[in-house]
Amino acid sequence: MRRQAHWVGVIATLMLMVGLTAVPTASASRVSAPSEVTATPASVPTLGLRQRITEGFGRVRPRTVSFGGDPTSLVVGVRWSSWGGARAVGHGTADWVWPGWCVACGSTSLPATVVAFGLRTCDGHSAYSHVEWYFPSRGMTFSTQLGAGNVCYPNSTASHIRQPPHAHCASTGITGAFVDQIQVFGFGVSCPAARQLFGRLDLLRYYGHNARFHVGSWWCGSELSMQIGARGAQSFECQSGNYNDVSFSVAPTG
Repeated sequence: MRRQAHWVGVIATLMLMVGLTAVPTASASRVSAPSEVTATPASVPTLGLRQRITEGFGRVRPRTVSFGGDPTSLVVGVRWSSWGGARAVGHGTADWVWPGWCVACGSTSLPATVVAFGLRTCDGHSAYSHVEWYFPSRGMTFSTQLGAGNVCYPNSTASHIRQPPHAHCASTGITGAFVDQIQVFGFGVSCPAARQLFGRLDLLRYYGHNARFHVGSWWCGSELSMQIGARGAQSFECQSGNYNDVSFSVAPTG
């Protein structure tokens, strides 16, 4: 189960700061903008500094931003609608992974909104020290909590990042099934909210199948090849907004 599916990007960011860099998230839309620039006046900010393995850093209005990791670590075709202010905003395309699925099996390409922020002096010139992207179509919004890695100084501590709350919840029953191994992760989800969610999901409809579905603001999934745990129990994961995450297992009682 990947209850922290996209927060893995944030947490992995903190682990990769030494030597490499971070792994964020993404989003898109189409607005014409100047193409990527490599040589500019010192007053025009770059996106951090050039780094090993990555792409787009140390440049102005980069069309591709890549942290050099798996497909979720880059956004492509970026068109910047603003650059030079406290925040730069662009629109591109990035991979979003269905909850409950592995990256290789559950990725889908979606429009992503890109935000560069944390304008500062970086190695003697102006630069954005953080960048993140997110998916508006999945209910996500801009949050500095997502841009964990400092792309000016990768070895520095991301002081603006707060670890989201995480809790294990008591098992519960729903019509025809038993829900167990419940965990919640995120600033906007709780155990009572998770129990209310189960009653809305019609989980037996998806039991025994590869599943991708959404109810309201919640996007859920289950990949049978990823199943681990008690015999007869199937794991699911649901996400809402900026990575509010609920993971759980379902076993029929009939």
